[in-house]
Amino acid sequence: MSDRSHKNGRGEGEDIHGRMHTLCDDVCPQEAVRHDSEKVPARVESNMEKAKANMSACIQHLGSEEEGQKCLSRTIKHFMREKSIAEKTVRTLQELSNAEPG
Repeated sequence: MSDRSHKNGRGEGEDIHGRMHTLCDDVCPQEAVRHDSEKVPARVESNMEKAKANMSACIQHLGSEEEGQKCLSRTIKHFMREKSIAEKTVRTLQELSNAEPG
């Protein structure tokens, strides 16, 4: 190994013979988890704004409040489907994590 320093993904250089970070530490530092969780309220608000805009467009273009409610129902189904996909993905990743190498 050389004595070169490298960047660890957080802008910090460190000696390669010092504390080594795994690839995952370089790619996904601990602070990233907290940072992403702080984005949740903004993402929810963005989704709500889009849903309301879509409802308004359906009402305007299709001519009734009922069409706005149908749009809302489709939006709910969309997010329920995305939730299901995310849950199944997490379970599969956990199974992969628990699988024995080889």
